[in-house]
Amino acid sequence: MEMFYKRVIHTIHIAIAIAITSFMSVYFTHTVFAVTTEVLYQSDFSTDPHWTTDQPDNFFWDASRNALFARVSNTPPSYSPNRYFYYKTSLNPKLSYELVADIQILSIQSPDLTNGISSFGVYGDGMRSFFTSILDTFNGGAVATFSTRLMTLDGKSRYIFNELSPDGTTINLRQATQQYPFSIGTWYTITQRYDALTHEYHYDIKERESGVSIFSNTITVDSTVHPSPLLKNIGIGTHPEGAYGTNLWNRVGVSEYLIDNVTLTQIYDETYTAPSSVLFLPGIQASRLYKDGLLGSEDRLWEPNNNNDVSQLAMTTDGQSVEDIYTRDTVDAIFGIYDVYGSFQRYLDAEKTRGIISDWKSFAYDWRHSVTEVVANGTQYKSEQRRLIETVEALAKNNNSPVTIIAHSNGGLLAKALVRALEAEGKAHLIDRIIFVATPQLGTPEAIGSVLHGYDQAKLGGWLVQAKTAREVIRNFEGVYGLVPSEKYLAESTDPVVSFDHASSTDVFTIAYGTSIDSSDE
Repeated sequence: MEMFYKRVIHTIHIAIAIAITSFMSVYFTHTVFAVTTEVLYQSDFSTDPHWTTDQPDNFFWDASRNALFARVSNTPPSYSPNRYFYYKTSLNPKLSYELVADIQILSIQSPDLTNGISSFGVYGDGMRSFFTSILDTFNGGAVATFSTRLMTLDGKSRYIFNELSPDGTTINLRQATQQYPFSIGTWYTITQRYDALTHEYHYDIKERESGVSIFSNTITVDSTVHPSPLLKNIGIGTHPEGAYGTNLWNRVGVSEYLIDNVTLTQIYDETYTAPSSVLFLPGIQASRLYKDGLLGSEDRLWEPNNNNDVSQLAMTTDGQSVEDIYTRDTVDAIFGIYDVYGSFQRYLDAEKTRGIISDWKSFAYDWRHSVTEVVANGTQYKSEQRRLIETVEALAKNNNSPVTIIAHSNGGLLAKALVRALEAEGKAHLIDRIIFVATPQLGTPEAIGSVLHGYDQAKLGGWLVQAKTAREVIRNFEGVYGLVPSEKYLAESTDPVVSFDHASSTDVFTIAYGTSIDSSDE
């Protein structure tokens, strides 16, 4: 049982530094060995798709035509109000994907016949940036969009592909120079596809009924450049004001069009190396424990504010909690001052934003229970019982990728119990690797001192927590007995786990065991 204050903080910082080095050496990647596809969204709009919009008068499902209606009205300089229409998906834009949609232009009105605009594509959260920022390092990886654009040019239309930063600054401009007419009232099928193997973007526009190709273009980007990992939505965005900023410049015009038969497909390529997700399992005493307080309040028992908090963590001799205890978070910082896992969790957030890892979760658990109990029956949260296996399954599904487990201290024992349970259910393939950080694989002698004497458990010289209280509570924690030195530890260790001083107070022990304890039977 570790000391939870200054000494354990130091230990955790060292452990996390080691872990970070380990993370970067394995890169959290795995290779998909079969070409598979997954349809993330598909609709022929025969019913209301219930997309999110802030302008129901401009963007709505037209029941009479079984299609989405979009009216884009650009009136600089006010650009009011905000306008967006979208559906959130689970797209991973670093894998290959294909977006197909049918679009029919109903009307284009513009003073000089150059500015009627229609748009549809893949967007980031907030529907920010009308065009595409495929360089996700600009503006701290701000939300970006990858979109198909149709616009008039001297009475005709052209297709434009731009790469822009979220603030509208051009990074790179690639556009089709050919001009061609789009017929009002004709359905066109637009296909937008990203190939993760070749880093190519394919665009194709055909007349839906005749199949005649109107436009086809392929753009290859630098292999070190990837689409923004923030792209999750299919939809429309038209120069919202305020915090968001699409890039229509000072175009003036109004266009109306219909959208039908939208399909977004994720493609898992044969040799694509996908980022793993990460499950972080904290050590013992590193998940906060709570109970319900008075008048709907919450009473945090760990980290403790006083000796009474520790007393309320007591368990019966058969391992049942006396109080109704639950958890909901790991310890980021003690009393908001001494960093424990906070900086590490922020590091994982940053790695997710960069696309180094697909996603991550920290699993807080009631460390009073044994690790096998936590895996088998889950751990109590405020309003639900959460299970580790379900958490692994959810992380693996997020990117169709296995999960890397980062396990600190007692979390490593929990990880091993988890893997045994996954193997029993035929789900061991969901885990690709485990990184153990300062895990007591064979046990630790300090656990004996903690159980017998409350060793290292007194806080602030007993003013905050007394060793006696800790000892009385700890002795019924099944979780602590998983840290007691195992038979293998005793067999391999050359030092006894307990030594007795020569004193009258220890005579009873030396008579029974001699001067030390160094065997499992003892």
